[in-house]
Amino acid sequence: MDFRPDETYSSLQTASEDLRLMLRDPERFLFEKEFTPNPTINIRQGKLYGRDNELSTIADTFCGLASTGVSEAFIIRGWSGCGKSSLVKSAFEPVTVAGGYVVSMKLDDIATASPLVVVTSAFNELCLLFKEKLSDWELHLIQKELIRVFGINLPKLARILPNVKYMFTGQTSSLYLDHETNQPDLNFRGICFAIQCFMRIVSSKSRPVMIFIDDLQWADNISLDLIHSVLSDVKKIEHSPFCWRLSKQ
Repeated sequence: MDFRPDETYSSLQTASEDLRLMLRDPERFLFEKEFTPNPTINIRQGKLYGRDNELSTIADTFCGLASTGVSEAFIIRGWSGCGKSSLVKSAFEPVTVAGGYVVSMKLDDIATASPLVVVTSAFNELCLLFKEKLSDWELHLIQKELIRVFGINLPKLARILPNVKYMFTGQTSSLYLDHETNQPDLNFRGICFAIQCFMRIVSSKSRPVMIFIDDLQWADNISLDLIHSVLSDVKKIEHSPFCWRLSKQ
């Protein structure tokens, strides 16, 4: 292969920008297409246009988690119909390709009677996502850590996140999760602490989590406090749950 100085990159930033374009749209930038004398503009359905700067900010922040391990929160504001949800959803695929785990939940005025249920449901769905994406060995390691951290209180976590049972294999689930009966309801501090401990175990620099809460303006103070408690968990130094928050004006 001949080395041609005029075809090299002038800077690392320029090379990084081209790599980002290829990751976002490989069909356009990696494969040659036949030339047509009268080309037409092909506007693809579901493709986000004109938001490259915003998408770059989202992608760069997410990639930075792998080195910092610090939680991040995005609050995206704007008028109804301006494309806030589309902007965030367009980042789902590259985040997944980069090794992230994405969960999306939507609040609405109907759910305001119990918005905390919607927020905890996001963490509950995360259990199913790990069950689907992780190897048996990775699930086994998480299972051992859940048992070590929660011990006899593991059934309490299962009351908050029922899908955690799918992260256990064989008879382990019934052995550790089915022994709590006639217990009083958990208080809010107990729920926050349980989810904090859960996220310390399942999320890490190599396994970052993105949680997208749509229409956050319908959330009550308790739901916001739960999100804040997970993001500001000072004991989670080496872990990085990545929470998105979306609101409207």
